[in-house]
Amino acid sequence: MFDSRKAHALTDKDTIVLADITNTTGDTVFDGTLRQGLSVRLEQSPFLSIISDQQIQQTLPMMGQKPEAKLTPQIARELCQRTGSAAFLAGSIAQIGTQYLMTLKAITCSSGKSLASTQFQATDKSRVLDALGKAASEIRSKLGESISSVQKFDTPLEQATTPSLEALQVFSLGWNIQRLNGDAAAIPFLQRASRLDANFAMAYAALGTCYYNLGETTLAMENTKKAYERRQALSTREKLYIESEYYEFVPGDLEKARQANELWALSYPRDSVPAGNLAYLYGILGQHDKALLEATRAVNLDASGVASANLASSYLALNRLAEAQAAAQGAQAKNFDSPTLRFNLYALAFLQNDATGMAQQVTWSTAKPGVEDVMLAAEADTAAYAGRLRTAREFSRGRWFPPSVQNSTRRRQPAKQTRPYEKPCSGMPRRHGRGVWQRWHFQPAGTYSM
Repeated sequence: MFDSRKAHALTDKDTIVLADITNTTGDTVFDGTLRQGLSVRLEQSPFLSIISDQQIQQTLPMMGQKPEAKLTPQIARELCQRTGSAAFLAGSIAQIGTQYLMTLKAITCSSGKSLASTQFQATDKSRVLDALGKAASEIRSKLGESISSVQKFDTPLEQATTPSLEALQVFSLGWNIQRLNGDAAAIPFLQRASRLDANFAMAYAALGTCYYNLGETTLAMENTKKAYERRQALSTREKLYIESEYYEFVPGDLEKARQANELWALSYPRDSVPAGNLAYLYGILGQHDKALLEATRAVNLDASGVASANLASSYLALNRLAEAQAAAQGAQAKNFDSPTLRFNLYALAFLQNDATGMAQQVTWSTAKPGVEDVMLAAEADTAAYAGRLRTAREFSRGRWFPPSVQNSTRRRQPAKQTRPYEKPCSGMPRRHGRGVWQRWHFQPAGTYSM
């Protein structure tokens, strides 16, 4: 797939950081939107490996920056150095009369020298996404990807996402909000993106995942079906993503979901997402040794905290508590926090008879939609295990559930559910593992099974 005779600027072992696109046009519709579009085009490449948004978000505070900081070339270069990447990709858009000039530059982290650059003009605003796509294809080739690979994995951006700049902008906002504030906060933006473009398949897919993470299975199925019906024009990666979600969410055919992820992993060997997905699927199929292998592979492909948190889930399933604790601590050391990690920490505290540790996780979950009710359900399980059946029944019947949960449809779902794996709702990201609702079974003798 990759032309070994070519003098590559990068190798298939290198990673790159994607900076924000500098916008000098004065038109805010390009803010964040073009970076999102560029990410989609570059992630079609089996050759390139982009540092995930999750890892960027966790690294920025170590640099004295806020997690939502704008990725200027200066910040991107420091990120590049801290993550051990080879280069960062910066870009700009400028307006010249009625035309727009799109520029991309790949710059080495160590020396700051240019590796490759390209420019494309758009005759008007409606052609900007097309110019961005052409620039992305050319920079892929200049960075060392073979022409045959670029041509094979090169779905136009308008097909891979949406021809609407406004819809892509709102989708990008939803993506960022989900990473910072969670699934519930992202949903209004993703809904608006789907209204702006009724054929925006990835907006529906992201909605399906967010709803699934929140336990709203009917809405998850409805949106995932819409994404599946609109998948044909998408890139190979996005199509496999939607198919894997569809088979899992809608008919519940885990074997077909596994096959889709296996094909995904084969087509994109540097992508951590299918490895995380397979870890989850093997876990619920009871093949925990295989789940651990895939979770470990995901960690090796992506150093973000979410991958470490998912690895902890796999170790818990095998009752390897010390290793689960180490993986969870590794996630925390990377400034990562999530419901998945907290559920794992609660389970570890339970198995170690640590009441204070369990109480800390319950306190953390307070007023978090889709999290607090599940953590309280875990408290009901703990009470039942200890023989406090009246307390357990009160939890299960919702007597002690907070006002935010009392009238929720999630309250009426089975009590013994949790999310042992983490999954961002955004459809195009490097997702790491799953955000599903699965049963906890606390067993005697300190065993733990998913």
